[in-house]
Amino acid sequence: MDLLTHALLTWKLVDGDPSVVLAGVGPDIPWYLTYPVWLLAKGQAVQALKTGEWPEPPAWIETLHHASHSFPVACGGALMAYILIGRWPRRHFEAWMLHIAVDIPTHSRRFWGPRFLWPIADVAVDGVPWAEITSRWVAAVWRNITIAFPGAQVSLRAKPYEQGR
Repeated sequence: MDLLTHALLTWKLVDGDPSVVLAGVGPDIPWYLTYPVWLLAKGQAVQALKTGEWPEPPAWIETLHHASHSFPVACGGALMAYILIGRWPRRHFEAWMLHIAVDIPTHSRRFWGPRFLWPIADVAVDGVPWAEITSRWVAAVWRNITIAFPGAQVSLRAKPYEQGR
């Protein structure tokens, strides 16, 4: 899922506190902080944006991604927080776990499916990528609209408001 969807799900299902919402998007932060910088350093960012073909990241970025999307790592992080601050970070932990749970069925192995038991096991579920689901749904809706209203002219441009009508 994308950062906005994770933020909204965390805000709605766990807690709206900004630090909890940050924990809900937290597993994706290592990716967004490292991959674009790596692409820029390799001089491949502009080409990737133009073509939509994204180079495979180095192993260390993949490892960061697996670690941040791992239930055992999340449990270890919560345990460390408990030891350091003396209380269980329940809402933050729930937000992190929700992120992983949402990503499992919405990512395929081809597109960075979470290794949710990493480093214990390299297990990934072959889910359906959310972008693929969304594009198919939008295409189906558009097709049904054009079938239902075959003579209608559809414009994607907003018309300016006309006074006096």
